[in-house]
Amino acid sequence: MNDTNKYVVYADILSIFRSADALDWKSLRKSSVHRVMYLASVLFGFKFPEKDNIFSKYNFSIEKYVGPFSSDIEKGVNFLSKDEYLIPSGEEEPLYSLGTNAADQIFKEALVQARDEWLKLIVSILSLYGENKIYDFIFRDKEYQDAIKSNKTTGFDIGPENRTIQFLKGFQAAFEETLPQHSENVDATQYLELYFEYVFSKILKREN
Repeated sequence: MNDTNKYVVYADILSIFRSADALDWKSLRKSSVHRVMYLASVLFGFKFPEKDNIFSKYNFSIEKYVGPFSSDIEKGVNFLSKDEYLIPSGEEEPLYSLGTNAADQIFKEALVQARDEWLKLIVSILSLYGENKIYDFIFRDKEYQDAIKSNKTTGFDIGPENRTIQFLKGFQAAFEETLPQHSENVDATQYLELYFEYVFSKILKREN
């Protein structure tokens, strides 16, 4: 990973923690950082179908008890902890919170701002359900399910036609057909929120 990529990974990780902290979500497990970044990557093409996926640098594999795992994120969290951008607490599975180094300057750069805005949205939606529910959303993610069923442990498709986005497009089409009088006022962000509500209803019913 070159210096620019490292810089962007560090900024992405800090963006997740800053967004969570602003919502009074003061600490996160490292596994949750992997999961949030996976969701941000796999869902990006639905919100921005005309753009290249700015999170395409992340290569996710499946790790037992973790779900999606990126070595870049793992290394990034460890580096940021050493330099006190993040502070770990606990031993078995530490909780990480923002540290004494604020790194405010990097969030003024255009390269980081677009990524930061998208990550803020994903964290904001997930905060409605709590950290312990993030894996439940991952488990019901169509791209993730497809990888599990095909015994594929690497190489998730985070492109604009991945299984998750295909499902979201079908979800959107069903909504537009059922409630055509309301659909013209619903944008991509609202469809994402409705999608998470739908998946959460399946979590409560213990359905896949």
